[in-house]
Amino acid sequence: MSLAKYKAKRNFTTSPEPSAIIKKNTPALSFVVHRHKATHLHYDIRLEMNGVLKSWAVPKGPSMNPKDKRLAMMVEDHPYDYKDFKGSIPSGYGAGIVEIWDKGKYTATEDSAKTTTEKKLKAALKAGNLKFILKGKKLKGEFALVKLKSQQENAWLLIKHKDRFAVSDEYNSEEETTANSPINKWLQQNKTPQKKKNWLNRTAQKKEENFIRPMLAKEVDTAFDSKEWLYEIKWDGYRAICEIKNGAVKLYSRNGLNFEKAYPPIVSALHKIKHDAVLDGEIVVLNKEGKSDFQQLQLYNYNDAENIYYYVFDLLVLDGKDTCELTLAERKKLLQQLVKKNPAIRFSDHVINKGKDFFALAAQQGLEGIMAKKINSQYLKGIRTADW
Repeated sequence: MSLAKYKAKRNFTTSPEPSAIIKKNTPALSFVVHRHKATHLHYDIRLEMNGVLKSWAVPKGPSMNPKDKRLAMMVEDHPYDYKDFKGSIPSGYGAGIVEIWDKGKYTATEDSAKTTTEKKLKAALKAGNLKFILKGKKLKGEFALVKLKSQQENAWLLIKHKDRFAVSDEYNSEEETTANSPINKWLQQNKTPQKKKNWLNRTAQKKEENFIRPMLAKEVDTAFDSKEWLYEIKWDGYRAICEIKNGAVKLYSRNGLNFEKAYPPIVSALHKIKHDAVLDGEIVVLNKEGKSDFQQLQLYNYNDAENIYYYVFDLLVLDGKDTCELTLAERKKLLQQLVKKNPAIRFSDHVINKGKDFFALAAQQGLEGIMAKKINSQYLKGIRTADW
């Protein structure tokens, strides 16, 4: 356990961050989750271990839903006193606003003593499979940090285990942020006058009645080749269903939350489609490299981003006719014709058979993953299936 990297990256004459001191003999193990508005908004989970805070940056933030496997990039150890740090970091490494999103105590098992816990945690950390119990205000119950076998040495997944604290609904860390937090104050001061509503507050959004639940995929660990399957980019954004009928447009999340006020450019582009249709796709913001950037999407209404798109990959209804029983290949052929002249509504293209090569390319480009779908699969609303 060393704080050499932490110390080397900071100038303590200008930064208010705690100095690099290892703490000893604390009565119980502490954890903290920081919400950090740096170049991109992200969250940092920090676990006390042997006098320092082992730290991971979690771009999408922690989740209480076991189905969410959140990427967590291990960063340098932080000093124990960082558990109480909040404030503004000046220009340089980590510049931005830091606030405490959650904090509390944690153990390896429910009844383990501190000395026993630290031995278990240290061994589990080395093995790349760290299991622990959080006792915070927002994060409660069993979690795991699992190291990924990838080219990136510091890539892990943060996963919530199924227990009495777990939730099954869509979980968004932004919903858990108070309106008077330092970051929200900063956003209020720096946004343009015409963008006054904090659309990230999902509780204020209307939920659609009788909304369509999208088809869901089963996660697997290994890419494969098959002529019976097609492969798409896994976009890093918000899954969205669009209903177009008699000139009216509905746009909502997989759980029925209305997106129309949040993404007016997308809604405006959807109005240009001159057919009644139901589309399934992902709302994304593309960065300068042309990759979907979830952090930029989260802050969409606080910047002047013009590179927002709705990538559509399936067609459920066309001009009153249910297309769900058509094969995926047939649906995508119709869909491509439907949106080919609409620059903001983009067809999510695919490759056939070359799943391994496509996955390797996605990994090389730093993408979130790929989707594999059976070419002859039907669309099963609200069902998680091995056909995807």
